[in-house]
Amino acid sequence: MREAKRNAVAWVLDVLGAGPGCDLRAADNDAIDWHHVVAFASSQLILPALAGRIGGAMVAPPDEVGAFLDGIEARTLARNEALRAALFEIGAAFEGVSAPPIVLKGGAFLLDAMEQERCAAWRFMSDLDVLVGEAELDHAIERLEGLGFRAVEAGGALGAGHHAPPMIAPCGTYCVEPHMRLSDRDEAGLSPDEMRARAVPAGHRLLAPSPVDRLGHMIGHAQLHNRNAVVGRVVLKEIVDLQVLGRMIEIDGGLLDQIFAAPRARWAAGALVAAGQAFGVAPGYRPTSSERAWAARALHRLKWSPWRDAMAVPGDMARLEVFRMHHEAGHLRRRLVQLRRPRQLADAAGRWAYKQRQRLWA
Repeated sequence: MREAKRNAVAWVLDVLGAGPGCDLRAADNDAIDWHHVVAFASSQLILPALAGRIGGAMVAPPDEVGAFLDGIEARTLARNEALRAALFEIGAAFEGVSAPPIVLKGGAFLLDAMEQERCAAWRFMSDLDVLVGEAELDHAIERLEGLGFRAVEAGGALGAGHHAPPMIAPCGTYCVEPHMRLSDRDEAGLSPDEMRARAVPAGHRLLAPSPVDRLGHMIGHAQLHNRNAVVGRVVLKEIVDLQVLGRMIEIDGGLLDQIFAAPRARWAAGALVAAGQAFGVAPGYRPTSSERAWAARALHRLKWSPWRDAMAVPGDMARLEVFRMHHEAGHLRRRLVQLRRPRQLADAAGRWAYKQRQRLWA
């Protein structure tokens, strides 16, 4: 099992362009379990990204695997074209609003001129994130309801967190998250007002963040909001995003200094970029020794056997809780409140279980 996963990881990293600095590049062998390849790529949210890259792989997949990946890419393309059309419909519904919605994260890739022909077929998304701001939140929800969207959590507290409860589309296949803020923990130092001032028109009453703000938000969401920097985990979806954003702007130390003012946030950003360097990202960036060490450990962790990955979950959660108690005011109080409210506890446990299921899929 361990060797099967290691071979699968090696093949996927080779397809993504891992260079000599990454010790998991695929060897020239045909002992690859393709079920493990699919499971690992799915757990890292990059399965659609493989199809267009397998031509340069050291080990060519069987015809049926290639056909499967082509099918995944085609389905993702069709889905993303539908999501882009949905974004345009949402934008049209905001006609007359003083602050048009800003499309965040994966949705912004659907609006890129350089990606429109293929509509970002490499990027799978389950939801669309739009920044509407606190003042426009009620109006945004009304307009989404007018399009047939409904809130996932009826009666939920709309002011909790950094976005309102997700709103499910009439088709039931995706949801929209109206954001009031960029994060519930302002560690990346990204200001919604500054992002809006730098945003660019994307058509149909929509705005897209500048490439620099997209980079900052993506890294901040991965490393700080999701706490990947704390648990020492890299998700390959973020590496692919870095590869694409690196074709738009030059990622270097000066740019990271400009985006991330807080030392801990700056270090977390540099650590992810250091991991990306194994895949050709930001070749001119000079990571610190601690950033380089974090990247090496996180990449090495990808090849852990399934049992070792599962055994690490309790330790990760304990380390994360200790970190949050130390750095997030009121975290312990919120946890104690959850223990007295079964519904909140069940919701938190459900979200945690979903994330762990995705992580341990491989």
